[in-house]
Amino acid sequence: EASESRKSPHSAVGVVANAPDSSLSDPQTQRNFDDTIKTLYRRVETMLRVNHYASIHYRARHYWFCFVPISSCIGLSGILALANAFNISGGARLWVGLSACAFALLAFLLGFLQTRFGWSSRAEIHSSAQMELSQVAFRLDSLRMYQNGKLLSETLSSDSRAHAIRDLYRIDVYLQAMQQCTPDPPESIYEAFHLLTSRMRLMWLRYPHVVKHR
Repeated sequence: EASESRKSPHSAVGVVANAPDSSLSDPQTQRNFDDTIKTLYRRVETMLRVNHYASIHYRARHYWFCFVPISSCIGLSGILALANAFNISGGARLWVGLSACAFALLAFLLGFLQTRFGWSSRAEIHSSAQMELSQVAFRLDSLRMYQNGKLLSETLSSDSRAHAIRDLYRIDVYLQAMQQCTPDPPESIYEAFHLLTSRMRLMWLRYPHVVKHR
């Protein structure tokens, strides 16, 4: 259930939902546009942070649980194999050879586990998602020029208004698709950000004027 709640799309309300049916000169369109762009900003920022820390988490797991142990096992196996080439007693040579084989098998097993868990590929996916979200955030910044009554400005053509609303709708759909395609972040990271956003929402409901001022 937790995984499904993470994957469930949180559609931006207002102008995104009502864009096809709303009049572009209606003041409600401007209010919906402003509310929607703020909602998308929060979603993009949260997804950016979650993917950033998820990438760090999986990269650290790959390094400490796969790369370092596998490299150590291969190195030790090579050293023992070289030591076995020297003139040592028969009993010691047997144990050295067995130890070299054991480290080689351990390296093979860790390599299989690395492929099984795929921490490196998960880190790359979250890192790529972070880069794409940065581009989405840049596009949202370019749409801020239409906030605070500027969407209904007389100097703005109806085509420009329609393009701005359409871009906002596309960003909302793109974020939903990204949430569906990106692997789940670690449970601890998701819970931490869920708690943070819940408390921020509660703070906004209690002190809306203070939050808006800041």
